[in-house]
Amino acid sequence: MYAGIQVIYILFPNFNRFFTLETILAYATNESGYIGDGSINRLTAIRYVFRNFLTSISERLIGIGFGNSEYSSYSFFTSQFYLRNSWTAYQWFYGPIILVETGILGLFSFILIIVNYLYRNVKLKIENIKDNSLRSISLIVGILSLAMLFYNQSMKLETAGYMVQLFLCFPYILEKKEDFCSCQKSIVKTKVRFILK
Repeated sequence: MYAGIQVIYILFPNFNRFFTLETILAYATNESGYIGDGSINRLTAIRYVFRNFLTSISERLIGIGFGNSEYSSYSFFTSQFYLRNSWTAYQWFYGPIILVETGILGLFSFILIIVNYLYRNVKLKIENIKDNSLRSISLIVGILSLAMLFYNQSMKLETAGYMVQLFLCFPYILEKKEDFCSCQKSIVKTKVRFILK
């Protein structure tokens, strides 16, 4: 990584001293955002939404409603909120979209669902000594989905969002499969005992 950064400095002199802790933190918490003054940045998105979009207590708690910050290639599906505030780039990150539409309660519920998936996954991995690759994949996807909440909008897209939910469901599917198999084994044992008697 160090060698790669040095090569970047040589190839792109305008990035000189960019990869220092101070510069990275200043860039990540920049109030002007990524596309200019007034736009949202990943690490300051929640503060920006509260300061500029959700001003009343009720809006902060429950948001402005599902679909009220949506945008579409069809103009009649695009919300008025998007038309007024698209210049802030709030739609680039999934966290601000959830926060605007459903408020603190919606964002907390969404995070709680993913944390529940992760908790269930870890609990099943601890209880079951044999390692299962599907559980490992689900655990990794769960951790990444929490990070993706404020990284980009891929959790909102149907090409990624549904796949993430499928991977997060693996522990439940595997648990049901194990319960079904153990139930079938006990039924067979009961039938064998009945026949032997």
